[in-house]
Amino acid sequence: MLNFFRQESRSIKNDVLSGLTVALALVPEAIAFAFVAGVSPLIGLYSAFMIGIITSLFGGRPGMISGATGAMAVVVVALVAMHGVEYLFPTVILCGMMQIAIGLGRFGKLIRMVPHPVMLGFVNGLAIVIGMAQLGSFKTLSPTGELIFLSGSAMVWMLLLVVATMGIIWLLPKLTRAVPASLVAILSITLISVAVNRSYSPAGQEHALATVGDMLRMNSQAAAVAAHHVSVAAYPTAEASEDGAESGAAERATPLDPAAVSLVSLLTPAPAPTPATAEVAAGVLPSPEAGPQVGLPATAQSGISGGLPQPFFLQYTLVPLTWETLWIIFPFALVLCGVGLIESLMTLTLIDEITETRGKGNRECIGQGAANLVCGLFGGMGGCAMIGQSLINVNSGGRGRLSGVTAAVCLLLFILFLAPWIEQIPMAALVGVMLMGVIGTFEGASLKMFRRMPRSDVF
Repeated sequence: MLNFFRQESRSIKNDVLSGLTVALALVPEAIAFAFVAGVSPLIGLYSAFMIGIITSLFGGRPGMISGATGAMAVVVVALVAMHGVEYLFPTVILCGMMQIAIGLGRFGKLIRMVPHPVMLGFVNGLAIVIGMAQLGSFKTLSPTGELIFLSGSAMVWMLLLVVATMGIIWLLPKLTRAVPASLVAILSITLISVAVNRSYSPAGQEHALATVGDMLRMNSQAAAVAAHHVSVAAYPTAEASEDGAESGAAERATPLDPAAVSLVSLLTPAPAPTPATAEVAAGVLPSPEAGPQVGLPATAQSGISGGLPQPFFLQYTLVPLTWETLWIIFPFALVLCGVGLIESLMTLTLIDEITETRGKGNRECIGQGAANLVCGLFGGMGGCAMIGQSLINVNSGGRGRLSGVTAAVCLLLFILFLAPWIEQIPMAALVGVMLMGVIGTFEGASLKMFRRMPRSDVF
C-alpha cells in the first residue's frame, strides 16, 4: 500500500495538506446538498466520506475529488418526497451496480469523443454555477423565515474577509509554496473570525461573522419554516369551521413542491406508514404518538457531530424486494447513473488537461459505481466527482491518491472528534477559496474563439 501511494504521489506533504484543505471545503457543500435532497446533514457528510475514500483508492483519476453533489441531490429529492428516505438507499445501490456494469463494458472511453467546444462550455458553465452558488453565503434568515441578503456591517465584514482570503491565495504562492495557499487562507481568516465573534457577539446570540455552524443552523431553521408552511396544508386542524374546512380541502388539492414535501418527510411524521422504530429511537423522526409537529431532526440540532456510519438496514425499515419497488427506484437509479458518470468523466477530462496526464475512464466508472454501492449500503445519498473541490485539490498541489484519501479521512475525523472546531470556520474563507477556483477555471480566452469557430460548434 505504501508503494502504491509512492508511485502515485510526487509529494506526500503536498497531498496531505491539500487533502486537509479540501476536507474543510467539503463540509458546507455536503451539508447544503443534504438539505437539497431533503435528508439529514450527517447523511451528506457520510456520503462525502464514503464516496471520497473509495474513488480515491480505486478510481481512474488520482487527484480528483468525489463526494455528495448537487447534481445527484436534485434527482433524489423527488424520490425522498414521494416515497420516503427508505427508498433512497436501494436506489443508490442500484445506481452503483449500473455504473460498474458500464465500466466493465468499457464504455467510459467514449468520453474522449466529446468535442472541445463542449468541454469549454462544460467548464465555463460549471464555473458560473459554482460562482453563483456562493451568493447563498451572503444571505441570512429574516424574522419571517425568509432568506435575505446581509446588510450593514455584516455585509462589509463578509466582503472584507472574502477579499482577504482571495488576496492570501493570490499572494502567498509568489512568496512560498511550502504550504497550500488555500489552507493558510482558511486558517488565517478563521483566527480573525473567532477573535471578532468573541469580541462583538454577545453570548448566546448570532455571530457577527457567519460560520459553518451558523450556516447549518440557518438551513435547519429555513427547513423548519418551509415544513411548517407545508404541514399547515398537509394537516388542517380538526376544529376548522365549515368555511375553513373547505379552505383546507382546497389547500390539500393544491400540488405541493417536492422539495418542500421532502422537508416535511424529514422534519415531521407522516400519518402512514408509521415511522421505523429505529428512526424514532434515534431522534431522526418524532414518535407517531406525538402527532403532527414541526421540528428539527436530532442530527441537525446537534451540528455535524456523529459516530461511524452504519448499514441502512440497521437504522431504517427495509423496503419490500418486489417488482413494484424496482419499478419505483429504477428510473431514479438510471438518471443518477447517467448524471454521475457524465459529471465524473467530464471532470476527469478537465483534470487531465490541467495536469497534462491521462486518467482511465473505465476504471473511474467502476470506482464511482463501487463507491455508490457502498454508500447506499451504509445509508448515503450517492454522489460523483466534484469539480470545485477537485480544482482546489489540484491547485493546492494534490496530485496523488493520498490527497483524496486524506480529505475523506479528515472529514470523518471532523464528524467524530472535531465538530465544534469545524463549525467555527467562517463561511467567508470558504467562499473566497471557491471564488479563486472559479477564476482559475473559467476559460476567458474561449470567448475570443467564437469568431473563428463554426456556427454549428457555437450553437
